[in-house]
Parts: sequence; structure tokens; C-alpha cells
Amino acid sequence: MRSRAVKRLGAWTEPSVQPEPKRVGVTSTTVIGLVAVAGLVVAGVWYVRPRPAAANADPVIQLVSQGDERMKASDWSGATASYEKALALKPKDPALLGRLADVRFARGDLKGAVEACSALLELTPDDVAYRRKRADAMAGAGQRETALADYDQVLAREPQNVAVLSKRAEVRLKLGDVNGAVEDASKAIAIDPTQAEAYRSRGRVRTSMNDPAGAMNDLNESLRIAPDNAASLADRARVRQMQGDLAGAEVDLTKSLHLAPENAGHYMERAAVRRAVGNFPGAIADLTRASELRPDDARPYLERGDIRRERGDRRAAIADYTRAVEVAPKDPEGYYRRGSTLATSDRLSGAVADFNRVIVLETDSIGAYIARADAKERTGDYTGAIADLNEVLKRDRKNAYAYCARGDIRRETGDPAGALTDYDMALQTRPEYGYAYYSRGRTRWDTGDTTKAMDDFRWVVDHATDPALVKMASQYLTTAGSLK
Repeated sequence: MRSRAVKRLGAWTEPSVQPEPKRVGVTSTTVIGLVAVAGLVVAGVWYVRPRPAAANADPVIQLVSQGDERMKASDWSGATASYEKALALKPKDPALLGRLADVRFARGDLKGAVEACSALLELTPDDVAYRRKRADAMAGAGQRETALADYDQVLAREPQNVAVLSKRAEVRLKLGDVNGAVEDASKAIAIDPTQAEAYRSRGRVRTSMNDPAGAMNDLNESLRIAPDNAASLADRARVRQMQGDLAGAEVDLTKSLHLAPENAGHYMERAAVRRAVGNFPGAIADLTRASELRPDDARPYLERGDIRRERGDRRAAIADYTRAVEVAPKDPEGYYRRGSTLATSDRLSGAVADFNRVIVLETDSIGAYIARADAKERTGDYTGAIADLNEVLKRDRKNAYAYCARGDIRRETGDPAGALTDYDMALQTRPEYGYAYYSRGRTRWDTGDTTKAMDDFRWVVDHATDPALVKMASQYLTTAGSLK
């Protein structure tokens, strides 16, 4: 349904009425001029009255026309500038506000689109089309509660609107109202069973309900109706992954990218599938393309860095994490991953600096405190390492790893009694913790309590699942046997 605002837009492009030519008396000069014109006609050259100068045209009409041309050329920023200048001259015009909302939505400025739609709706509150557009923008911007209210108002006027029912189903799903989402999608299908988007919405709901069979049926029907829908193909790829069909998921994502080659999110999804099947070059290529399409998104750099780190290319991984930090300096994830990679490369001062930054950004990050404690210990800063582990235990009194790590430092710094206390605490919180048994046995061995040490080492040999730990405990048992 077209809005009232849009219907008024045509009036702006109508040519202005030209004034009548000024009448003059017939003089000798006039006669001479008429003779001259007659000569031009005989010669085949027609005299054309010049149009008024452009400077005399309505500036709002000029700006709107300019903005429309830029919209046709997909010059979103240029069109936005033109419409904003026109609005500065005519700030209460619903048609102009509608145009501005359209271009902001097109360029992805959802917040700006919401503002323009809201201003328009203050002037024309019954405009259903722009109320729906505002709801779409709010939903995209994460303002789901207010989007839901707008969709409700639209459906109160147009209860059979299948597209809006499908949209509301998506919003309800994200708000956790699964039953409401299923109800909306099913109603849309009942109204018009030829609407692919309604099947897609219900398929997404069923995916979230962990019903891959039902989701697959709906998405297959959606693609039967609209086989070239890239979004439905990507949705089906996710269901295939749930079913363990990674090859099928890659096929669907490849088709979706053929249809929508600028979709960075689908490249990232295909990269995840390719990584899962061991196609690391393909995954890196996809993430590289995603980073080109979204240069200000840190996620492609983070995920590419992870693959490169797993493949042993730490230098390239660190470069990726550094780029992620540059793109998103307030996101702790880039610092954490770079710090961890620096630590494995023995670049400990850089690792500590990165973990410092993580803790500033995320003060409750237990992982960052533990990682920083490990890096500090390796630099010989035992006091700093114990301080970090104490912070972990303030936040999590049952963190067995922190007790063991603190026990190891106390053992290394000549405090075996404190170390044994820490290992005991670790085993109280995690009775099957093989490393704690091994570490306690080693400390008991060092203090001469070989009988209890042998008990700890035997537990490791009989129960531990880490082959390296079992091997080390066995060596102590062998040594003890030889001592007897």
C-alpha cells in the first residue's frame, strides 16, 4: 500500500507554469524583428523561446530532483545530502521525510531511518507504509519491543498482510515468544500458501525450536516457491549443519553467494563449514572476502586469525588479531586472542599488555586473569601471578585450575605447605582432577612423604586420561620401586 506521503511526491516533479510573454507595442524595431524571424522560418530554422534560468526554479524541487537521480544511481550518501538540504528548507513535509527515510534505510542507517519515519508519523500518524518501514528499521536495529508495537498497529489495520505477519513472527522469535512466532507464520501460510517468506519464517522458528525436520520441510517449500532466494538457502544450510550434512550446507551457501555475492555473513558461514571439514584455504579465502566486504567488522579477522594460529602461522594470526583490535578497540576478544598467541610465541611482555587491556575492558574476565598469571609466572613475576590467581578465586571459589596454578608457584618458590593446601582445595572442588593428584604427589615426594606420594601417582595411572600425565606418574612409581 503506498503511503499518502509517497502519493504527494509526484507534485514536486511537475513543471512550473511559465509566465505569459511580456506584450510590447508594434514599432519599427518590432517590424524589423518580425521580418528577421520570418527569414529564419523560411530558412528552416525555428525560433525557440528560451526557458527561464534554473536559478529561478524552486530550490526544493531542484534538490528533490537531484536526490532522486542520486537514488537511481545508488549514490546513497549523495541522495541523503540532497534530501536533508531540501528538508532544511521545508522541515515539515511528510513526502520529504519519506524520501529521507527510504534512502537512510537503503544505505543501512537504521537509526536515521527510524528518526525520519518517526518525524513523518508525527505528521501523518495513519501512514501504514512508513509505520511498517519504521518497524522494519527498529527490528534491524535491535529495538524489537517497539518494532513489535508498530507491527501490531499495522496488522490492526491490515490483518491479512502476509509480509507483516512474517516479519512479526521473526521479531517474536527473537523476543523468545516461540508460540507467537509459529502462530504468525502459520497464519501467513494459511492466508496465502504461495508466499515463500512465510514458509521461511516458520522454518527459522522451527530451527530455533531444535526441530530440524520441520524446519527443513518449510525451507524446502520456501525454495520450491522461490528457488533463487539467497536467504532461504542460507537458512537451509544452517539446518543441514544441525543434521550433520556439512557437504550439503556448503552447496547451499555456495548457491546463496552466487545469488548474493556481496553478502559477507554468508561468506563467514561458508568459512565455518569449510573449516569444519578441513578446507582451511577455502575458509581463509571466504574470510578474506568477508573482510573486504565488511572492513570495519572485526569478526572475519578474528576467525581468520584462529585458523592461522591453529595451522601454526602465528605471525599471520597476530597480524589478523591486530587488525581486529584496530577495527574494534573496545572489544576485548581481539586483545585476548592476540595475547594468547603472543604468549605461545614467548613474547610475554606483549601478552601481559594485551591481558591488561582485556581486564580494563572486562573486569570480570576470569580467563584474562588466569592467562596473565601464567604469563607473569613465566617472566618470574611470581608475586604478580599469585595476585592474579587470588583475584580469580575471589570471583570463583571453586576454580580448581587457579588453586593448582597457585600451588605450583608456591612449590617453585619454596612454600610446599602452601602448595599442598592449594592442591587439597583443588581436589575438594574437583575430585577427579588428575593434574592436582600428580602435583600433590610430586610435592609430597619432594618433602619426603613418599608413601602418600605413591598413592597420588597410582591414582593418576589408574584414572587419569592424559597420556603425558600418566607417563610422568609412572616414572615416579618406577623410581620408587627401584629405591625399594
